[in-house]
Amino acid sequence: MTPPLTLQNGAQLSFWTRTVTNVRFPDRLQVRMSTNGTSQNVGSTSTDVGDFTTLLLDINPAYTLTAYPNVWTNFVVTISGLCGPAFV
Repeated sequence: MTPPLTLQNGAQLSFWTRTVTNVRFPDRLQVRMSTNGTSQNVGSTSTDVGDFTTLLLDINPAYTLTAYPNVWTNFVVTISGLCGPAFV
């Protein structure tokens, strides 16, 4: 989680990720956004996303052994769909 941010359409989030070289179990990563102000409700079960209902990026949603990068890879998420600047 990041601290609450004021975002607008066109803003970009950038990060790097990788998995191990010899993958034995699949990895998955989701980038999600809550537009519910300063809410920290991330849900109470492994599949509950709480207030973070806006999916911005899903890396390896099929849980394969080869779809998650095993070398450092930069991902950039561009914010869109907001009605104006939003405190998220």
